Amino acid sequence: PAAVPAGTTSYSGPMSTVPPPTGSSFTPRPAPGVGGTPAAPSTGADRAGGTGRTGGSGGSRPADVPRPVPAADVRVDREPPAPPPPVQPAPTTAAPATTTSTTPVPAPTPAPPAAPGEAVLRADFEGPAYAVTLFSGDSRLGRIDGAGGGVTVDPGTYRIRAVNETMYLNADLGTVTLRAGERRALSIPGSASAVFSVKGEDYTGVRVVIDGRQVPGPYPAQIARIAAGPHRVVYRWLGGAAAGREIADTITVSAGGHFLVRAVPDNEQIVVQQLR
Repeated sequence: PAAVPAGTTSYSGPMSTVPPPTGSSFTPRPAPGVGGTPAAPSTGADRAGGTGRTGGSGGSRPADVPRPVPAADVRVDREPPAPPPPVQPAPTTAAPATTTSTTPVPAPTPAPPAAPGEAVLRADFEGPAYAVTLFSGDSRLGRIDGAGGGVTVDPGTYRIRAVNETMYLNADLGTVTLRAGERRALSIPGSASAVFSVKGEDYTGVRVVIDGRQVPGPYPAQIARIAAGPHRVVYRWLGGAAAGREIADTITVSAGGHFLVRAVPDNEQIVVQQLR
């Protein structure tokens, strides 16, 4: 082939072996037998058919022309990575629906209205309400179950007594006179708590009686609710070293307080101490 001037990119060989363009970063491989690389041995087909690399009628490749670029050496630009998927907002968790209990809450029983020719006695408690039964002498007038409750009675004069055995309540509320259609409020004592003990821990055979009602053991005994006011307390020993001994006194507890009631056998007294 004709000489190619320096600095040009023209090529007169086969089109399948076009060299890379000038300025490319690709470095062509040297042809076999050029630059110290040994040439592959020729075969009989090269000598007979004229398709050898250095001779034959099929044309020859110039020694300074690079071989075709193998597919494995071709640099292929990768496609740009796909953009990341859009960030989906976190699902909003709805607050659980507030459920309302359908269990009916019992309301205080209101005092009945006074019928023509009758009167009403209702209770006002000095603290948390509780059940009381009203008596006039030996006659039972009725039961009040809580705040706002009441009983109906005939007009007249009554000596009222409020009783609750669980709370050791037997309170004389005085005398009232009622007219037809009248509503009268009764002041019911509040409650306290108390512990009944013995100094010296001599509980063998002891019994404690409050207002004529024995306090169940074991001792020392704690009463969660006892009516405020005066109470007659008796310590009685039925066995043990102090069998037959008895200590009695009247104590007073105030509403909302917590008391320690202690029998002192040495001086036969009952001492009351308010703890709170």
